[in-house]
Amino acid sequence: MNMNTSGSCNKGGCRELVVNGKAVAVPESAVALVRRTPRRRIRTMLKESRILLKDIFPPFVNLATRFRGPLSGLRSGVLRGLYLPVMIPAGGGIAEYADELASFLVVIYDGWWSGAILCSSVSDGPVPLSGFSRAPSGDFAGTASRGDGKGDCLVLDVERLLRREGFLISV
Repeated sequence: MNMNTSGSCNKGGCRELVVNGKAVAVPESAVALVRRTPRRRIRTMLKESRILLKDIFPPFVNLATRFRGPLSGLRSGVLRGLYLPVMIPAGGGIAEYADELASFLVVIYDGWWSGAILCSSVSDGPVPLSGFSRAPSGDFAGTASRGDGKGDCLVLDVERLLRREGFLISV
């Protein structure tokens, strides 16, 4: 496990996603984009197991300004032709199929590795976590207690998931 996974959650907080009914924490520093997406587009993404970035934005939008991290440094023309894989985190009791109730697209990155997770909800901002318990399970580093007392959530090991299912962008 990349120790930055839990450390990033403690420092900058985590975005809480609900994937197949399970609460998943993703370090805020690894989130490149959060976007509500229409169901018809979600079905297409699931069918193709990938996302063409130009399909989730209207024409004539500068895509680079919509992203954080390395993707924000690419020209819009490059981003428009870029496909990202739809990733499904393994382990932690999460079903091995994509979330059928998904209405959000979350693009995550680690260096030049990128990919997308479809989820049914996303927190508006970082959620503080405490009490990280290291218990590796598939793509998860362990569990943590939510700072608001609403229970535990799985902490995603972003590096592990992206190395397994992500896409390495080379420019």
